[in-house]
Amino acid sequence: MGGAYNNLAVIYIDHLKQYDQAKDLLSAALQRYPNFASAYMNLGVIALNQRDLPEAIRLFSKVLELDPENQLAHYNLAASYINLRDFREALTILDRGISYWPASHRLYLLKGRAFLMIHDLEQARVALEKAYSLAPNDPEVRYRYHQLSAARKQ
Repeated sequence: MGGAYNNLAVIYIDHLKQYDQAKDLLSAALQRYPNFASAYMNLGVIALNQRDLPEAIRLFSKVLELDPENQLAHYNLAASYINLRDFREALTILDRGISYWPASHRLYLLKGRAFLMIHDLEQARVALEKAYSLAPNDPEVRYRYHQLSAARKQ
C-alpha cells in the first residue's frame, strides 16, 4: 500500500536530498492511500529538515492520529516543538510517547535534552539516567550525560 512510493521517496530524502521529488512521490501516495502514515511521516521529516516547523507539527500530528503509538512520530513531534522552544508541549508529547514505549532510550534522551535547555538539571538528570540505563553504550546518551555533569558543576 504505497510502499513503492514511500521507499523511493526515502531515497530522495536520505541520500539525494531532493525534497521536491520526494514530496511529489509522497503526495501521489497520499492521493491513492490517504491514511498512509509513513507518507505523512516522511513529509514531516522533509518539513523538519527545511525548518518549516508548523508544517512538521501538522504532519507528525497526523501520523499520531493514524498511528497513536508511533514512537518516531512522538520523537519528531517533540523535536519540532523543542525547535519552537515550546518545551511544555514537547515534554507532554514525550511523556505520552514514553507511556507507549517505556524502554525507548531515544525518548528519554530527548526529554533530558529538553530539560537541559530549560536548565532544569534535576529533571534532566532523571531522564538522562533512565536513557543511560536503557542504552549505556549509546554515544549521544553518554555525551548528554557528560554535558549534564558539566552543567551541574557550574
